[in-house]
Amino acid sequence: MSQQENIYELPLFKAHVLLLADIVADFSGRTELAEKGKVKELFLRQVKTAPVPDAAELQAAAETSTDAVLERALKRKEQQEFEVQLRPQGKVDLYEAEHPNLRPSRKALSRREMLRSLVRGNIHPSDLQTEEELEEELPEDYFETVCKATEEGDLGVFSITAPGGTEYLYFKPLMSHSYARILAVKDNAEALVCDQIRENSRIYPRPVPSQMFLEAPFDFDVPTLECLLQSIGRKGENKDIKFTQTSSGTIFLYSDKYLDDDLAEFLAEEQEMRPLNP
Repeated sequence: MSQQENIYELPLFKAHVLLLADIVADFSGRTELAEKGKVKELFLRQVKTAPVPDAAELQAAAETSTDAVLERALKRKEQQEFEVQLRPQGKVDLYEAEHPNLRPSRKALSRREMLRSLVRGNIHPSDLQTEEELEEELPEDYFETVCKATEEGDLGVFSITAPGGTEYLYFKPLMSHSYARILAVKDNAEALVCDQIRENSRIYPRPVPSQMFLEAPFDFDVPTLECLLQSIGRKGENKDIKFTQTSSGTIFLYSDKYLDDDLAEFLAEEQEMRPLNP
C-alpha cells in the first residue's frame, strides 16, 4: 500500500495520545484542571477499549475547512440550550458566563486540529514496542511515554504544578494559561494572590487593583482580603509585592521584580481611565 493510501490510518500509539488529550480536554471543558494521577487512572482504564478514529474521520478532519467546522458547531449549538452553570454556592462560573457561545466552536476546531496534528506529526518514540506488542501488554511506564508525547505533540495539552507539588494537565483551547494558574493555586489563597500580582506585572506589564480579588473567580470578602494582604506583607519571600495608591484613593498591587515604582504609579493612574482586560 502506498504512503498516500496509508496517511489516514492512525497508528495505535497515536490513538492512545488522542485518548489522553481527549481526557484532559474533557476536564478543561468543565473548567477543571486534570490532576495527573486521575488522568492516569482514566487513561489506563480506557486504553484497551478506546476506539481508534477511522480513516473517514481523519480525512474529514484534515480536509474540512474552518468555516465548515464552525457551521457544524453552530448547528449543534442551536439544537441545545447552553445555560450558565452555577456552582454549589450559587456563584457563576466565570468562563461559562462570559463565553457560553465559544465553547462549541473552540471544541470543534481543537478536535480538528488535534486530528490534523496526529495525522501529520511524527509522534512515535523509536524505542516503543510494535503495535502487536502494545495490544498484548503495555509497558510499565507507558502512561508517562504517552503523556510526554501528548505535551510535545502540538495538541494543546500543557502541564502545571501547584505550590504543593501536585501536577495537573489542561487543554489550552478550552482553558487559558492564566486561568489554569488560578486554579492551580486556588487552595492556597496567599499563593493565588501573589501569583496573580506577579503574573500581571511580568506579562502585561501592569499593576492590579486590589478590588479585583473581590470579584470572580477569586471572590474574597473584604476582611479576608485585608488579612491576606497583611500576611503577604509580613513574609520575606513576598518583599517584591508592593502597593501604590492613585489620586482617587484606589489601591493597586504590583511586583517590583518586573515593575519599578514610578512606572507602576503611572500605569495605575492610567488604568483608572480604562477597564482592566482579563
